[in-house]
Amino acid sequence: MFNSITNESEIWLDFCNLTDINPWDSTIMEFIKPEKDHMLNCIPKLFEHSKLINGQLFLYSNGTFKDDVEMGCEMRCLFPKSDWDLEYGNWIKVFNGTKPKCDVIEVQCKKNDGKVYYTFFHAQVYRKIPPPSIPLESSKKYDVHVIVLDAVSQTQFIRSMPKTFYFLREYYDAIPFKYFNKIGINSHPNGFAFLIGKMFEFIPKSPFSRGHIGQYPNRKRACRTPLDNEQFIGFRYKDDGYVTMMAEDWMGGALSYPYCEGFHKTPMDHYMK
Repeated sequence: MFNSITNESEIWLDFCNLTDINPWDSTIMEFIKPEKDHMLNCIPKLFEHSKLINGQLFLYSNGTFKDDVEMGCEMRCLFPKSDWDLEYGNWIKVFNGTKPKCDVIEVQCKKNDGKVYYTFFHAQVYRKIPPPSIPLESSKKYDVHVIVLDAVSQTQFIRSMPKTFYFLREYYDAIPFKYFNKIGINSHPNGFAFLIGKMFEFIPKSPFSRGHIGQYPNRKRACRTPLDNEQFIGFRYKDDGYVTMMAEDWMGGALSYPYCEGFHKTPMDHYMK
């Protein structure tokens, strides 16, 4: 650990030699131990009684019930209002072909005694306004999709998910963010820098850095500040006329976990977490 320094002449190294790293370099091969295929001979323990197909819900009884009416299923919409609040829609009966008018749908089925035997959540991108019957003139703006795999290096991604890497590169011309690196511990400070472009932790001067000043004095201040007026990248795309979506696979969210204010209003047109 080096103490902060003030004399820039004491900086030994103020640049990074960025090189292409071989995911299969011979020096690390002894540490690479592929696990077995965990999906091989996997037997699902939960039967999926409901499926959302092209905007319609369908029920499957697995031979237990004679029809979709006897299954006793209902659904409700979940509407995000902020990073911490949901608005729950009313429960309605589900029949084959029911069309939910929302992004996130909760389905539950009850036995005759009222006991819930099945609960499942479905997600879709619900278009409130139908597309025009006559195709509009092709826009010169590109569609932009950013896929983030948290807690994994690019080289490990290539080793562990080679087919996914190949598919994205070859079929979608995906551009990997090379040399995208960490500036802090865990997801929050890194997501903050990536999507908002600000730091809330100071990087002190050292023999290996001139130091960098964060836009917030500390993490606590950043957490207590609502993000609705921040320079969030999603706002820039909305200002430019894009329809926006942000979908995360956990409740916390990279910009609000574990106790931060986050967004007081839903920041995107479609917001799922």
